[in-house]
Amino acid sequence: MFHRNGRHGRCWILLALASLPFLAPAAHADDPHYGDSTWVAPYPVADSTNGPTSPGPRIAEPEGVPLGETILRAPFRLIGLPFKAIGAGLEWVAGVAAPHIFEPHVRVGVHLPVAVISPTFDYTNTTGFEPGFSIHRAAYREDVPDITVHGSWSFKDQRRASFRLRVGSDSLKWNGGLFARYRFTPTTRFYGVGNFTHGSDRAYYLSEQGEINAFMGKHLTPRTFLSLVAGINSYASRQSYNGSPRLEQNFNPATIQDYGHDSRMITFGATGEWAKLNRGPDPYEGIYLRGEIQRFRSLNDINVQYVQWDGEFRGYIPVGAKRRVLALRAAYEAANPDAGSNPIPFDRLPASSGDYRFLAYHGYQFRDQQIGVAQVEYRWLVVPNNVQMYGLAQIGEVAPSQRLMRMDDIHESYGGGLRYFGPNGGWVRAQVVHGAEGFNLGVDVGTGF
Repeated sequence: MFHRNGRHGRCWILLALASLPFLAPAAHADDPHYGDSTWVAPYPVADSTNGPTSPGPRIAEPEGVPLGETILRAPFRLIGLPFKAIGAGLEWVAGVAAPHIFEPHVRVGVHLPVAVISPTFDYTNTTGFEPGFSIHRAAYREDVPDITVHGSWSFKDQRRASFRLRVGSDSLKWNGGLFARYRFTPTTRFYGVGNFTHGSDRAYYLSEQGEINAFMGKHLTPRTFLSLVAGINSYASRQSYNGSPRLEQNFNPATIQDYGHDSRMITFGATGEWAKLNRGPDPYEGIYLRGEIQRFRSLNDINVQYVQWDGEFRGYIPVGAKRRVLALRAAYEAANPDAGSNPIPFDRLPASSGDYRFLAYHGYQFRDQQIGVAQVEYRWLVVPNNVQMYGLAQIGEVAPSQRLMRMDDIHESYGGGLRYFGPNGGWVRAQVVHGAEGFNLGVDVGTGF
């Protein structure tokens, strides 16, 4: 009989097993499950002697790194060991020196009730060692101006002086003031005008420049800043007495526009900035845009009038993590004479210096009415918080007009180095860069990009 009804018996057994969950006590049916809003991870047993990080009901066993990934990482770790050692040394030096360079707790010098008088030091290959002084009165109230006076004299007879008065503050969303500067440099370098000069063409002349400007700026929005400027300036050039060879020995002065003459001009213009960057001293994500336009008109008999404009783009893209950044920059500057104007004096032409320097070449080696640079850097953190390694590629060119800018004539620079950035956005870069004229090794200090 059992055999005859065996199929029906098995069905009854399966139905009984399937009904077991429904016969469980109601209390178990109400228990929260993982994923429910009322679910709470189980706590260790109250009398457990294990530490909070010990494996248990709350902490999973750590996952091991796959062997294949370890093998792939090994060559890069070996290559990076010398750079990590250098970076650790730089981090130690930076930790000692940088707080006094970028964010001094107490300014070194003579502290008076109204100001601080401090010594300054500078050095370049062109001007040599240059001691000086700085007098600074901070704006301890919003209605009290911030005033800085600086003066210096180099061992190669360069003389510099500047005065800056600034009123306003970030909380008021506006600022304004005066800025005056004088510079006398008997060892200014000159390589010629145009895109095809060579480092071996270097010669020296005496440059004397002075200017005084009034400025006013306002934050239109949290991301947008507009500033206006107006002033007068004077540029003069003549024979050097401290550099060799002199300009007159390598070039014909008659072929250099306004060499040996003064150019006094009045100028006025505006600058606009817009930024959407992450907060902090060193950007790793966002965009920065800047545009500037200025009008120049001569005050003496050289009869020169021109418009100079300048545009810049910066972009920062994190590559998988904040510690790896792809940094991009492109900038263009143009000086365009009015119809009927005489040519622009050679020492007022846009030149490859400062933000426009071609990194594998000498400063001021190239100059003309148009200049453009584009640069890309890949940066990665090697010492936490402050020291990065980077590789870079840059192209740059100058030309008398936009239509003569050609990709076939660009100057290329490739290289890399170490970069330390301070708490206020200042940086120190030690880099090796290669171009058509060889290698260029240097240490730079600055802000931005």
